[in-house]
Amino acid sequence: MWPLDWVVLVTLILTPAALGIWRALLHTARGRRHGDDADPTRGDDGGVAPKAAAARPAAAKSMGVVTVGLSLLASNLSGITLLGYPAEVYRYGTQFWMVAVGAVLATAVLCVGYLPVLHGLRLSSSYEYLELRFDARVRKLTSIMYTVRLLLLLPLVLYVPALAFTQVTGMGIRIIAPAISVVCIVYTTVGGLRTVSLTGSMQLLIMLTASVAILAAGLYDVGGVGAAWRSMEASGRIEFFNLDPNPLTRTTFWSATVGGSFFWLQMLAVQPNSVQRYLAVPTLSAARRTAYLQCAGLLLTTTLACSLGGVLYAKYEGCDPLTTKEVQRADQLVALMVEQTSGRVPGLAGLFLAGLLSAAMGNLSAALNTLSSTLYADLVAGWLPDKWRSRSGVVVKVLGVLIGVWATLLVFVVERLGGLVQVAMSLGSVTSGTMLGLFTLGMLVPRANTLGALAGAAVSVLGTALVVFGQQSAIAAGSLHWPTKPSNADDCAESGSGLAALPGVLTEAAPSEVLAVLRLSYLWLVLLGAALTMVSGTIVSLLTSSAGAAAVDPALLFGRGRRQVHQHELGVIVAEKPTPQVDRDG
Repeated sequence: MWPLDWVVLVTLILTPAALGIWRALLHTARGRRHGDDADPTRGDDGGVAPKAAAARPAAAKSMGVVTVGLSLLASNLSGITLLGYPAEVYRYGTQFWMVAVGAVLATAVLCVGYLPVLHGLRLSSSYEYLELRFDARVRKLTSIMYTVRLLLLLPLVLYVPALAFTQVTGMGIRIIAPAISVVCIVYTTVGGLRTVSLTGSMQLLIMLTASVAILAAGLYDVGGVGAAWRSMEASGRIEFFNLDPNPLTRTTFWSATVGGSFFWLQMLAVQPNSVQRYLAVPTLSAARRTAYLQCAGLLLTTTLACSLGGVLYAKYEGCDPLTTKEVQRADQLVALMVEQTSGRVPGLAGLFLAGLLSAAMGNLSAALNTLSSTLYADLVAGWLPDKWRSRSGVVVKVLGVLIGVWATLLVFVVERLGGLVQVAMSLGSVTSGTMLGLFTLGMLVPRANTLGALAGAAVSVLGTALVVFGQQSAIAAGSLHWPTKPSNADDCAESGSGLAALPGVLTEAAPSEVLAVLRLSYLWLVLLGAALTMVSGTIVSLLTSSAGAAAVDPALLFGRGRRQVHQHELGVIVAEKPTPQVDRDG
């Protein structure tokens, strides 16, 4: 790397964190001068999501839609976007881009259905809704699932950019991973949500700038957009409307749009890191604008990343680095291109690494802030003595530090045991579908009760886990794989490397080799979990509900459900500030 690369890297990594901490400390100092110390249980500077309701923090109103929207986008992106999306297009074609359409569909459902309910209740945690709608057992169950999911995924968030950093610079993963973690822990625990939102916005802009710069350099190398498009088209990689209805086909129009919409919906509508930010703006209309801004950002980042995948193929069309074993995994291809280009473009490698690390830091800091808040509100607070509850801000910060240390240590396990990455990704699909199903069951089915929710969650976790882990076992055993687009090493052979052209098309496993359900596309897994929760939860609720069960407050239901309850069950006028009466035990 050139000296300029290191200057760019250090400047772009440290500046957002330093600015965020300075702004947070300045805000706290002003509050103290006016006798308005930040409440550590609020979402402004203490690190915990806004505490409901009545004590809506005034500071949250000063957080603008643009800042919160960009932070929201940053919290749902990571280095996987910059490395994994191009690899997906490189191997399987452009059909994957249609997940961006799924993001648009998910945003529409979010703004019409979920957001009015969650924003209207002014909750301290998104999972508090499940306690109001069902009972504390359901809330604790989902909190545990969310905690386990993030604890397993956070090391992956650190590992992916650290691996690319090692390839470009030669610096060891054991150095860069702790460095990223330390910076995130410091500015997250010191500044809280305000700092996370500000730094996340800046880090997102750095990531986008890096993506555009890498894409421009790649297009220059391959001869422009037209040349890249022709290469992709000749290989059959240009594909947007594969209307194959078979759910066992890896990527189709239906799996990318419909299945992808459920994938995005569980991230945007029910995950605490997203809901926390919707609550950081004062009105429902402002929350919707943050969702629209995030949707536009998802469209942009997906388009940039998928376009980069097309450039990768055009660059390595005749000499596939996977075939030549120049890289071991497709998600190393972007780093390889940057490494080969940086010698003649000073500053590009530094910008690439800054963008990659910024994406990882934005994702990690958002997770630290939200997970520590969720752990405190849903699991830890009830066990603390009274003297510690009055110092909740300190407890939350300690939890954030412990989570960061855990993620850093587990990176070294991921480095040695690659199978853990597959387990983490699979577990994410299992729990995400279940959680989306529980929220949807509560909001969409007025007669759903606690027994139904618990039964639905159990069936969903068990059923989805059997599919996911059975699928991963078959892949590891070599009995299950999906076809990729063709690739070869003709040019490598011609240049004297001695490598013969090798076909890149893999043979799909015969139906008799594995169970059909194990061949289900990964894009349908969240929908599978949500459907199992909804169907089994509804059936159990109908079988166990009693005629004298308390009516569900309409504030806890989708708009249509509210009208139904008004017309058929309540027959009363709902107060402006409802006190939910929940059917807890059927």
